[in-house]
Amino acid sequence: MALSKNRNRSYRCLIHMYRLRRSVLFVPGNNQKMVEKASRLRPDVVLIDCEDSVPEGEKEKARESLRSALTTHTWSSREVGVRVNAPDTPYFDEDLRVAVASGFELIAVPKVEGPEEVRLVERTLNELTRGKQLPSPKLLVMIETAKGVTFVDQILASSSLITAVEFGAEDFALSMGIFDIDRPETTLLYAKSRIAAAAHAFGIDPIDQVFLDLRNTEGLRLSALSAKNLGFVGKLVIHPDQIDVVNRAFSPSEREINWARRIVEAWEEHGKEGRGAFRLDDRMIDLVHVRMAERILDAERSARTS
Repeated sequence: MALSKNRNRSYRCLIHMYRLRRSVLFVPGNNQKMVEKASRLRPDVVLIDCEDSVPEGEKEKARESLRSALTTHTWSSREVGVRVNAPDTPYFDEDLRVAVASGFELIAVPKVEGPEEVRLVERTLNELTRGKQLPSPKLLVMIETAKGVTFVDQILASSSLITAVEFGAEDFALSMGIFDIDRPETTLLYAKSRIAAAAHAFGIDPIDQVFLDLRNTEGLRLSALSAKNLGFVGKLVIHPDQIDVVNRAFSPSEREINWARRIVEAWEEHGKEGRGAFRLDDRMIDLVHVRMAERILDAERSARTS
């Protein structure tokens, strides 16, 4: 349901088509079987990992996966990226060189604590792509420490290449001296809210933390819905069974879709009467709710065609 031409002229920003990043699947780069399996799964994003899930002796094996992953496997419309090792490690330069040469469209940079690290990555990318027929990757920065959360505004403002930001809860908890692996997620509510708000301020996609209890499907669903209500657009997943649960949680529900359709229809009708606000189900509805409804319908269309 579209807005009328007259009303749409003033509110053309309501339609917001975007690339889905509901589920972001991590795959250890040194495990060829898992990389191949990931190409047959249905996450919105696949990140081939060269960092924490790959032991030191397997770093070159992970890079070998990068060299062949895009040409050997069929990824359909999925966004495929690489998590490189951090810029202060001896593996960073070669990880980034291989990722760029192999044609990956997204580079995830771990443990970012300040804008200078992002600028270093951007300079390195410029050097690697200058004068060559290579795509320019976008960046997913990973905020995983107290320092990173403190400087998240400066980090996200530091480069136009940043397209997404992810909250790494376990490393953040370590940096805060929080060692309870069974802690409630509300323990980290400030950090999550801080990152989500900063991301939306800069037009960047915020991605929520991993859910570690692989057998707790209901807990995963509730965690994803909680993150959605904080403004996150997606969640990291570490097992194939988590993908559908997370995709459903970050897609509009039938209740949300029905509400959105009713709002837009009522807006059109009341607009003919010259009214900018109206009553529906004993609630006052105005433009902000129409914007919410349009976003829901956009998201529903994107999810349906993904």
